[in-house]
Amino acid sequence: MNTYKKFEMGDQMEYLAENLIYGIECSMDKFTKTEEELANYILQRPEEVSQFTISQIAKKLHISPATITRFFQKLAFSGFNEFRHELKRFVDAIQK
Repeated sequence: MNTYKKFEMGDQMEYLAENLIYGIECSMDKFTKTEEELANYILQRPEEVSQFTISQIAKKLHISPATITRFFQKLAFSGFNEFRHELKRFVDAIQK
């Protein structure tokens, strides 16, 4: 399901990738149907998600911003902004 090939990265980026992408993949069986839809969207379009606001994602997926926030809190982030910041770092690193 991972949309990225195996990248040769330093330990820090491997850890980041594992927590962002693999962490979502490994948690799929614990998500509600709505959370699974959000997770699949993130896995399929990480570059897009890293640029969108929570309102844009909510509108695109027809879910509430509160649901998105709770999803990221379930993944041990404070909320969407913290996740998006880390996702953007990951996306930037793999595009170099």
